[in-house]
Amino acid sequence: MRNLFLLLFAGLMAVSCEGPMGPPGLPGEDGEPGASWDVKDFVINNWSVDNQGGYFYADYYFPELSNFIYNEGIVVAYIEFDGTYQTPLPYERYRETIINKEPYRWSELIDFEYAKGEISFYLTPSDFDTAAETPAPATIRVVLLW
Repeated sequence: MRNLFLLLFAGLMAVSCEGPMGPPGLPGEDGEPGASWDVKDFVINNWSVDNQGGYFYADYYFPELSNFIYNEGIVVAYIEFDGTYQTPLPYERYRETIINKEPYRWSELIDFEYAKGEISFYLTPSDFDTAAETPAPATIRVVLLW
């Protein structure tokens, strides 16, 4: 019985199902386009101060941030340190200084918000004291994905 099945299988394999090619099928839809991105660095040399809100800010015109990216894309920002490493925003940095031989500690929160064609960066001291010290310059890298 086993030999009969083997013989039948070998016979079917010998007679292949190859013949003339049929007509082509309907055209398919195009595949999804690949992701696109754009990277822009913002160098903040002079933070503006909002004395009533207790924070610093920097506003920029950002035409690359289009209506499409605003509605369908992703905006990610990083603060860059010394051109050697990046940390995503929001970022909190802890600070200390000595005043009258006593340590004074606070933190600074750096974050951002955006709208179509513009972006703003914020630096907020935990004590909301904007008169004490102007923040150091910062380089913020923004990545647009769509």
